[in-house]
Amino acid sequence: MTTRKNGSRGFRHGLPVLLFLAIAILPGLSLAAASPSSAEADVRAYNARALEVQAAFRRGKAVDAQAREVLASRAAALRQLMQSDPAMADRLALPASVLESLSASFPGARSYLEQRGRWSGEFEYLIEDSLDFTTHRS
Repeated sequence: MTTRKNGSRGFRHGLPVLLFLAIAILPGLSLAAASPSSAEADVRAYNARALEVQAAFRRGKAVDAQAREVLASRAAALRQLMQSDPAMADRLALPASVLESLSASFPGARSYLEQRGRWSGEFEYLIEDSLDFTTHRS
């Protein structure tokens, strides 16, 4: 091993350590980035469950209470996902045809279904900063 006059080791000796760290750490980072958030997983699961309940309704089963429970839980999970990842929430929103069908099947649960549309008028947009101004949410 060679030592320079200032006492530092050559770059060649640090390279294996850097490569080892990169190999050890990077796969974990990519897995973390690729895994869905719990809110995303919840919305996906509730979407599937809502379709299952609707299929049971079409087979003649009385599932109104179950549908309200599933759609209320789905709405809460979707609201949570809207706060953390609005783009994903938009991608996981049900298509208009499915929303219409669920609304017709379970009129008592309409308030739990999202609405798409265009609105005009004024709106208020708030941005909340942390006390140290390092984070914010809107």
